[in-house]
Amino acid sequence: MSAARAAFFGWLAGWLAGLPLQLIEAVRNADFAGTMAAPLFIEMLSLSVALWTVLTLGFACYCCCLFFFPAAWIIPPAALVAHRTLWIAASAVFGFVLMALRAHVWTVLDHDGVGLSNFWTWAAFNAIFFAVTAAQYYRQTRRILAS
Repeated sequence: MSAARAAFFGWLAGWLAGLPLQLIEAVRNADFAGTMAAPLFIEMLSLSVALWTVLTLGFACYCCCLFFFPAAWIIPPAALVAHRTLWIAASAVFGFVLMALRAHVWTVLDHDGVGLSNFWTWAAFNAIFFAVTAAQYYRQTRRILAS
């Protein structure tokens, strides 16, 4: 249960960190030539936030089931507490590298005609998600071992 609670706080931190980037992307893609009415603009921003919420929550669940929960079960709690910095830093780097592999960032010169702004948004979310989840799990594990 503590791993799921840690993952929720990690998702929330990643969601909040990526939200400004997502809003900037939605505003950038909006029509500001005067043809878009304010209610339509608000509706588009609301849809963007709702989509960001659903996608990040789904991706967080996916990452937890495939990566975080198995790592939390494999690594002994005493080793995790003894190597706090390594645990958190490795988790953040893993999240970033996972997104880089998923987005094929090495093909930057031939990236299907789109820029890397979407990659940076997801990379920020993923790195922060894994780092905060690892830090929260560390705190909970340390508290359990101390009692």
